[in-house]
Amino acid sequence: MIEHKGPLLIAASMDDVGSGAILYGIKIAQITSTELVIFSVHPEGDGQSENLFETEFSTFTSKICGAKGFSSYKIEIGKGYLPEAATEYAIQINSRSVIFGLKPPSGFNPFYGVKFIKATKKLQCPFIVVQDNNPSQQLFENLYIPVSHKKEGKEKLIWAEAFCKDKPIKIKLVPAKAEEPLSKAIIQNHLNFACRQLEAANIPYEIIQGSKSSYKIDQEVIQIAAKNKDGMVVITATKHYGPEQEILGPPELKAITNKQMVPILCVNPRKDLHVLYSKY
Repeated sequence: MIEHKGPLLIAASMDDVGSGAILYGIKIAQITSTELVIFSVHPEGDGQSENLFETEFSTFTSKICGAKGFSSYKIEIGKGYLPEAATEYAIQINSRSVIFGLKPPSGFNPFYGVKFIKATKKLQCPFIVVQDNNPSQQLFENLYIPVSHKKEGKEKLIWAEAFCKDKPIKIKLVPAKAEEPLSKAIIQNHLNFACRQLEAANIPYEIIQGSKSSYKIDQEVIQIAAKNKDGMVVITATKHYGPEQEILGPPELKAITNKQMVPILCVNPRKDLHVLYSKY
């Protein structure tokens, strides 16, 4: 078992996308009383000195944080492709989670986000993907968790439980629909497990019955969260990529780049379920 007790890491570019990631990070840091590190990379080939870039990035972040009355953070600068460099740095500092800003796709692009999702595959902590720069307080009132037949889904619950404990956050469980008896039984067992865990931790929860199968439940939950405008959606990443997924990306990519711009919290499956201590 591994405990992630490091800071909350924000991977931020110096633009509206980075601004959104920082604003979400501030909200989460305030809710969880967590140390915040804002990470960026020096752009290669633009002729700008590293010192000058660091100064400009420091000004960029201080304006955003200062406007929110938030000063408890530090800045780190790396090199390379931002998601890749942030992933490596998150592993190095044992980050408890990472926030990435992702620009909403414009037009049809079947390869959009593939490079990003591959870069985050090594993360052993959860990561949050945001597409806007206006995080309302309502987005932190609930965590929506799709419940399917996949056993990796228990990892979502472990993180969500740690995140919500002793905080005014409610978990909304959305079990998938199944007609086949075995799948139906497995989903029910996973739902029962989730309810027992949340009750033992004294975390409020609600069950919303889904109407889609395990393979489509993530998209249905995103639609529910978008309609209610009151929470993030927790999903599990694909454990192993096939040839098609290597080219076009895994199923969770569609959720991460959702058109409704619902923030997504993603957990990479791993053999040892990671543990986040109760204070998160």
